[in-house]
Amino acid sequence: NNVAELADSLGYNYTFATEFVELGPIASMLGIDAKKYFGLHGNAILSKYTIKNAEVVRLPDSYKWYEEEFKKRSPLEGARRIGAKRIFKEQILSEIRRGGRNAIIADIELPNKEIITVVSIHLEDRCFPKGRFKQTEFLLNKLKYKNTPIVLAGDFNTTTSDSIPTSLKKEIIKRI
Repeated sequence: NNVAELADSLGYNYTFATEFVELGPIASMLGIDAKKYFGLHGNAILSKYTIKNAEVVRLPDSYKWYEEEFKKRSPLEGARRIGAKRIFKEQILSEIRRGGRNAIIADIELPNKEIITVVSIHLEDRCFPKGRFKQTEFLLNKLKYKNTPIVLAGDFNTTTSDSIPTSLKKEIIKRI
C-alpha cells in the first residue's frame, strides 16, 4: 500500500479510493499470487492536516475497460503495435481492468480551524475531450453546493485525441 507507506513515513493523514483492479497479462505472466496482489489503480489525498471526511465520486464511464480491451483488434491496430515494438522498442499491451474512473472529495481542517475541500480526480484518457468534459461537469455539479475553498488537482489526461485502439473506421473519421 504505497499511499499508506508514504503517509506513514511523512506522518500525514491520507485517503485512497480504488479505481481499477488490473487483470492484465502482466500479473499472470509474473506469477503474482492473487492473495498478495495489491496493485490497484486509484486516487489518493495526503494531508498534513486532519481529513474531516472524504467521499468517493464515481465518474461517468467514457470507456469500458473490461469490455473494450477484450474486443478483437483491427488489422490497423495490430500494425500499430508491431510498429511500436519494432521501431520504438515499446510494447503496447491490453490493459484489462475492472472498475472505472473516480474522484475523491475531502474536507480538510487547517490549523486555524478553517475547512477547505481538496479534490483528487483522474479523468479518462481513452476517450475524446467530450468524455472528459462530461466527467468534469458531473464532478463540478457535485461540488457546486460546497461553501469551502476548493483545490482541484489530479490527472486530467488533457489531450485533443484519445488512446483507444485504432481501426480503419476511426482513422478515416479522424481525417474527415
